Amino acid sequence: MGLEKKPRLSSPGSAAFPPRPPGAAPPKAGASGPAGAGGAPNPPAGGPSPGEPINLISVGLLGLTVIAVGVKSALNSMPTNTGAGEVTTTALSTANLDLSAADVAMIEELMEEGMERFTAEDYSGASAKFLRVLQLDPGHPDAERMGYVSVEFITIQALQAGLQRKASSEADRAQAKVDALTQAEEALRGQSSVTEAQKAVRTALNLNPGDEELQAANERLRRKAGAAQVAAQERKTEVLVEDLSGPFNTAQSALDAGKYADAIKGFNSILAKDPSGQTPYAAKAKAGLSQARSAQKSMAEGPYNKGVSAMGGGDMLTARRHFQEALRYDPTHSGASSKLSEINSGLQRQAMDKFQEGKVYEKANQADKALSSYSECQRLLGDRSSDLHKSAQARIDALLQ
Repeated sequence: MGLEKKPRLSSPGSAAFPPRPPGAAPPKAGASGPAGAGGAPNPPAGGPSPGEPINLISVGLLGLTVIAVGVKSALNSMPTNTGAGEVTTTALSTANLDLSAADVAMIEELMEEGMERFTAEDYSGASAKFLRVLQLDPGHPDAERMGYVSVEFITIQALQAGLQRKASSEADRAQAKVDALTQAEEALRGQSSVTEAQKAVRTALNLNPGDEELQAANERLRRKAGAAQVAAQERKTEVLVEDLSGPFNTAQSALDAGKYADAIKGFNSILAKDPSGQTPYAAKAKAGLSQARSAQKSMAEGPYNKGVSAMGGGDMLTARRHFQEALRYDPTHSGASSKLSEINSGLQRQAMDKFQEGKVYEKANQADKALSSYSECQRLLGDRSSDLHKSAQARIDALLQ
């Protein structure tokens, strides 16, 4: 059973997953009879002989069970640990790194639901969830892998069901139905696991296809499981609301105090924790973020206009100071950023000229003029961390010794 890379899925539904790789032959019929449904061998007419130690149906069931257990063991042994004690199935494909925060949150939720259904042996439901992930993120590696595995398990289930029906007697089928309905009633009363009851009902349905009582029990269990998921999500949202209360108040206080950079950082943090908008704080954070950014832009306009005026008058150092102030208010101000870059390029060239001038004066033993040139070089640069500023400082230190 292959877990290798297969062609891209093309349309919704389990049929959208490609079939087995080319060259992988279906199970062959046994020598004792023609192939049955799904390629499983039928027993010889009239059943196995009384003296036969192992019949073909038992062998088929055993083989399918070994395959299923082997695949699950391989999946469980795959290195998916994040290093922080948590297992992740939400790696994004390299082709879709521009997904919105809401899409990323939806993918994580769908992958979690898909893995839960896979664990509960609801492979049809699991494959539907993984396919939905691939519609959002076509190259999602875990969804693609688990989608193929889920479809293969659907095939295994169908083969097992056919063999089990052939191997079971009427009394076995009747007893499986009674046991499943009893387990379902207990689960519906909250006395046992809904997941285990669903497994029992599905097994009984495999033996009693089309049984209306079992189908009704299966539907009631499905609704109860859905209600449990809704309740769990509501509890999760309540916890998130409590977690976001403090950070939101802090961000709002920063906004009210005019600390717009802090407010923007705080609101962005809230949106990162609640990207799908589960809590009221997500909408409030978006509104606060918009207000903070608007205020930033408004406050940046004054210094920006002063910078433009100074630049027009040839006072590049003053213009630089105003543009830097504008960018402190609004780091995204493209006009201030562009003009500051233009000014810094020009001042960098002037600073280099002053540095070279200082070296000339230094060679001519005119220390005072050299010191003045090196100092002017530093003033033009402004940035103390630049290599040229450090070189000028080294020459100043040497002259002052």
